[in-house]
Amino acid sequence: MKPEKVVFVDESLEKSFAKLDKGDPLKKGLIKAIKEVQENSFVGRSVKKRLIPKKS
Repeated sequence: MKPEKVVFVDESLEKSFAKLDKGDPLKKGLIKAIKEVQENSFVGRSVKKRLIPKKS
Protein backbone atom coordinates (compact mmCIF):
# COMPACT_ATOMS: atom_id res chain seq x y z
CA MET A 1 0.00 0.00 0.00
CA LYS A 2 1.31 3.44 -0.96
CA PRO A 3 2.02 5.79 2.00
CA GLU A 4 -0.55 8.55 2.37
CA LYS A 5 0.26 12.25 2.62
CA VAL A 6 -0.80 13.84 5.91
CA VAL A 7 -1.48 17.59 6.01
CA PHE A 8 -2.63 19.95 8.74
CA VAL A 9 -6.16 21.31 8.34
CA ASP A 10 -5.24 24.74 9.66
CA GLU A 11 -1.99 26.70 9.38
CA SER A 12 -2.17 27.68 13.07
CA LEU A 13 -2.19 23.97 14.01
CA GLU A 14 0.94 23.40 11.96
CA LYS A 15 2.68 26.35 13.62
CA SER A 16 1.69 25.12 17.08
CA PHE A 17 3.00 21.65 16.24
CA ALA A 18 6.29 23.13 15.03
CA LYS A 19 6.70 25.08 18.30
CA LEU A 20 6.59 21.90 20.42
CA ASP A 21 9.96 20.64 21.69
CA LYS A 22 11.31 17.41 20.19
CA GLY A 23 11.18 15.73 23.61
CA ASP A 24 7.57 16.75 24.30
CA PRO A 25 5.41 13.62 24.84
CA LEU A 26 2.54 15.26 22.94
CA LYS A 27 4.71 15.82 19.86
CA LYS A 28 6.08 12.27 20.06
CA GLY A 29 2.53 10.89 20.24
CA LEU A 30 1.38 13.00 17.29
CA ILE A 31 4.36 11.94 15.19
CA LYS A 32 3.65 8.29 16.01
CA ALA A 33 -0.03 8.72 15.05
CA ILE A 34 0.89 10.50 11.80
CA LYS A 35 3.27 7.67 10.85
CA GLU A 36 0.55 5.08 11.58
CA VAL A 37 -1.93 6.94 9.37
CA GLN A 38 0.65 7.22 6.59
CA GLU A 39 1.23 3.45 6.71
CA ASN A 40 -2.44 2.49 6.98
CA SER A 41 -5.12 5.10 6.30
CA PHE A 42 -7.77 2.82 7.87
CA VAL A 43 -6.13 2.78 11.31
CA GLY A 44 -8.18 4.17 14.21
CA ARG A 45 -11.88 4.48 14.85
CA SER A 46 -14.56 4.43 12.20
CA VAL A 47 -16.77 7.51 12.07
CA LYS A 48 -20.35 7.14 10.90
CA LYS A 49 -21.07 9.09 7.75
CA ARG A 50 -23.97 10.98 9.39
CA LEU A 51 -21.55 12.41 11.99
CA ILE A 52 -19.28 14.03 9.39
CA PRO A 53 -20.36 17.66 8.77
CA LYS A 54 -21.31 18.57 5.22
CA LYS A 55 -19.40 21.35 3.49
CA SER A 56 -21.54 24.31 2.53
